[in-house]
This record gives sequence, C-alpha cells and structure tokens, in this order.
Amino acid sequence: MAETLVDPVLPRIVPVENDLHLRRLQPVDAHRIFEILRADPEIKTRVTWVSGHNSVGDLQDTIEGFDRRQSPRYGIIAQEELVGYVGLFRSPISSTGYDMGYFCDPAARGRGYVPKAVATLMALTQSSERVSSFGLNIADDNIASQAVASKLGFVRTDVVIRDMVLDCDERRYERVVDGQN
Repeated sequence: MAETLVDPVLPRIVPVENDLHLRRLQPVDAHRIFEILRADPEIKTRVTWVSGHNSVGDLQDTIEGFDRRQSPRYGIIAQEELVGYVGLFRSPISSTGYDMGYFCDPAARGRGYVPKAVATLMALTQSSERVSSFGLNIADDNIASQAVASKLGFVRTDVVIRDMVLDCDERRYERVVDGQN
C-alpha cells in the first residue's frame, strides 16, 4: 500500500464555508454512504474503495481501516448531512504528490460542494506538507468529474492508467503546485 499522510497532520474536522465542512469518515457514516450508492450505483464503477461493497458492514470495516492506515478520507457535510466524500492519498507516481477521489449524492450535485471540498483539502495539505502535485484518475466518459477537475485547475494528460479493481482505464489529470517541482 502506498505511504499516506500521517496523523495528526490533517484535522478531523475542516471548515469549508458557512454550513459546509469536511469531517473524517466514521463507521457510522456507512449507512449514509450506502444510501448514496443506492441512489447512484454508477459511483461503484468509478470509485475504487466503494466498488466491492454490498453491505453497510463492508463499508464500516473499510472506513475503520482508513484511520488505522492513516489515510484521510472525509465526508462532505452540508447543513449537517453527509452529501459526499473526498479522499487524499499518496500518489504512486510522485513521492511529493497526492492523488484524490470524490463523489456526491445525486440530490446534492450542482451546488459546488465537491469543488469546494477538494479545493479546501488541497489548500490544507499544501499548508502542512511539501506537495508537488495533485492527481485525479478519471474515466474518459465521466464528463461530470472532468468538469470538476477543470474547474479546479487540473490538466488532462496523455497518461492512461488501468484501474485493476474497477477493471477500466482512467485518464490522469494533474495540478502542479506553484513553486514545487
């Protein structure tokens, strides 16, 4: 497994704006995440860590493992309800880079929650770690995720990576951090 951030570098709760914040995922969140996955089953074909989960119990076990592995995964909380997810982990491509992933409840899409959450997590990481770049791996047919990446200044690359868990090809999007290389 790739090296991850070390606690307590990133806090458990991260304010974003007004009624929007990030909170480290907890096993109790598995119920709400399972509801989101039922609302949009396609998420399981796009996000590796939820792909094989068919029960709340499976999700709870995985979420418990995030803190044990010191892999910061956050719930996006809007008006006190979990509406999505954003995660951060060491890039397998760069020793000073981080990769990210995200998803959002279909009922909460279009409100800017994911771009705000990702931007906040990137800024927080840059303030506490030496970071050269952030990366996203996105399937070519995932137009909504590509729009989020573009909005956040990620650039589409020619690199295509095979996700062995999802059994699909994903294109690499990168955002180089100013002053770091």
